[in-house]
Amino acid sequence: MLDSLKKYGIWLSLALGGIVILLFYGKLVVNPNSYLFSSGGDGIKNYYTFAWHINYDSSYTHFRGMNYPYGEHVVFTDNQPLISNAARFVNTNIVEIGNYAVGINNILLFVGLLAAIGILYKIFHALTRNTWFAVAAAVVIGMMSPQIDRFDGHFALAYCFVVPLFIWWSYKFFQDTPWRLSFAMSVTLLALLFIHVYYLVIIAPLLLLFWLFFIAKKDSDITVLKAIPHIIVQIILPFGLYFLWLKITDTFTDRPAQPYGIVEYAAYWEGLLLPLDYEYFKPLKQALGVRKVSVETIAYAGLPVLLFILWGVFYGIPRLFRKNTATAEFIEPSYNSRFLNALLYSAIGVFVYAAFFPYLFNIPSISKYLGLLKQFRSLGRLLWVVFYGLNIFAFVYIFNKTREKRNWLPWAMLVVLAIEATVFNIQTRKIIESPYRQLSWIPKEITPDKYNSIIPIPFFHEGSENIGYVPKADTIVGEAMLLSWQTGIPLQAVKMSRTSLSQTLKQLEFAYEVTKVPSLLSDTTKPYLILHYIPEKEGIPYLSELTPIAQTDSFSLYEVTPDKLAGLINKYVLDRINSSILNTAILFFTEFEKPSKWSYREGGSLMYHSGDTVNLMDTVFPIQDSVTVSFWIYAHMEGLPQLKLLIETEKGLERVHVPNYVKAVTDDWMLVEYFYKPVKGKVKAKLIKEGTGRELVYIDNLLIRNKGANLVKQENGEVMFNNRYYRY
Repeated sequence: MLDSLKKYGIWLSLALGGIVILLFYGKLVVNPNSYLFSSGGDGIKNYYTFAWHINYDSSYTHFRGMNYPYGEHVVFTDNQPLISNAARFVNTNIVEIGNYAVGINNILLFVGLLAAIGILYKIFHALTRNTWFAVAAAVVIGMMSPQIDRFDGHFALAYCFVVPLFIWWSYKFFQDTPWRLSFAMSVTLLALLFIHVYYLVIIAPLLLLFWLFFIAKKDSDITVLKAIPHIIVQIILPFGLYFLWLKITDTFTDRPAQPYGIVEYAAYWEGLLLPLDYEYFKPLKQALGVRKVSVETIAYAGLPVLLFILWGVFYGIPRLFRKNTATAEFIEPSYNSRFLNALLYSAIGVFVYAAFFPYLFNIPSISKYLGLLKQFRSLGRLLWVVFYGLNIFAFVYIFNKTREKRNWLPWAMLVVLAIEATVFNIQTRKIIESPYRQLSWIPKEITPDKYNSIIPIPFFHEGSENIGYVPKADTIVGEAMLLSWQTGIPLQAVKMSRTSLSQTLKQLEFAYEVTKVPSLLSDTTKPYLILHYIPEKEGIPYLSELTPIAQTDSFSLYEVTPDKLAGLINKYVLDRINSSILNTAILFFTEFEKPSKWSYREGGSLMYHSGDTVNLMDTVFPIQDSVTVSFWIYAHMEGLPQLKLLIETEKGLERVHVPNYVKAVTDDWMLVEYFYKPVKGKVKAKLIKEGTGRELVYIDNLLIRNKGANLVKQENGEVMFNNRYYRY
């Protein structure tokens, strides 16, 4: 009976896991092509890039759906290149499956969750030799997987089986270090990198810490010399092959070298041990004074793990690592005990790395040597490894410790975790059951051969890590992507990652205040489609002079030729010129004349090194009420988010995040404008670029004016109005 149960235990865990998945997500599993797990944000973007690549792209490495006319490398679209390219091959050469892109994406997430349950069963059975407990623990912990929380957006990172698989393979590998498993790890990691490169920084630390533990054990036959060839195969080989392919196929050369926000996305203990995203806990967060952490750093391990850690801190630490632990009561006791300890140490090591390593980027003497590591900012995702490591250790330790006495305790812990898993999955289901809809209001005669691109108004551009434009409402993003997806017409706008800075600055001429005809307007006769979100008025002026070709209560769709669009913009510029009235209540204006490499106007600019602080103004003026400080900054440089404007106000020194106050972008320069009330008429303003680099920062055309005052200058076919230069 026991042998039969052991034989069929894996199938029992998969069957029970499948039933539980159906109980929570039945209609999504049965009709996977009918639901979008997210209708906005990163979710709709990842559906869109996945489906577009399958249906419309002609290259396996280049994506044309956004950033017209440049497009983008598939890696930076988050469209799961391995899977989308396999589907694209089938769609192009075997049978058309493009209309099932949503379903393919969705069903793979549930397959990954079911696979995670099966692998967790193997782990728990190997460490407890109890089939029933292994089945129950696998299902409950599998359904608590923090990657389920990514079902509503980060699909490429939502494959729940990945971390358990490498834990299981590590368990098998360190018994006798077979080469076949090293090659299996290598091939699997390489395949995962072609789904999402972050799997490298999730899996590599886990494997390296396992190696470090077993090398350090005195009774282990694993040495550094034995480890090096395996580490090369398991980690360095897939890493090298992937980045060699990327280097060969990526033609864009000015991607950001250091993404913004690495400290914000570090790991925090609150994200691991507190149910921050659970509705019942949200009212308690403020009462308890829990600090706010990013969703990137949330991987709630459950109440049993929290209680186990508290017990360990106050009572159990001296007992956890005794030689005669309860794990010594079954087959291969010494190895199971060593592996459990290795798993615990590795989980702790991963947490320490993810929590503290990001702060090294703020130390100049260290940061300059970190190279490619600076590209991986969201180290909070490594908490997924910690989640599995702590849960496996805690449940196995308690189960084996209570075999003779209190054997109800591990089952009680599972019941508590099962209740939390139920709450978690009910909450997740409510978030991800948004029906996929066709845009029935779009005229059928709209085809991709007739148009250059779709320009959404308001515009959006996210992902350069330096500067961008995010509309007030996400509604335009989702509707624009659905329009592009269902018509095959590319978007002018961008929502990707690590985008070229030079391309970004050109695209942003569509986003901010219009001062001239955008340089990317095509000189062909093919028209553009303009999708306007009616509740937001900002964007290209004089749209009211166009007649919509389709309209709803929220959206208008216009067809406009490049010449007509340029004419509307020029009309707006001329109207601004003709309506400008000089007001002499200007406090200060200067066009810096010191010769420098870059200047917005002819002559020169104010130049200083990042890391230094430059004084823009420190003078008392006859101020009536409030003032506006504006200036131009050369934007074709790394680290724009590190720019801070230091202003003395009635509340003290205020640190103003410069990218939040960009008003216009043109010719690689951006206009910054900030409105505030000085203290006793004294305008004291400084600019600093924080961070570790020593790049040169260029500033031009500093204007300080009273509230309501205007400065107008006309010359050489253009007008300057309050530091905006309108060209016609």
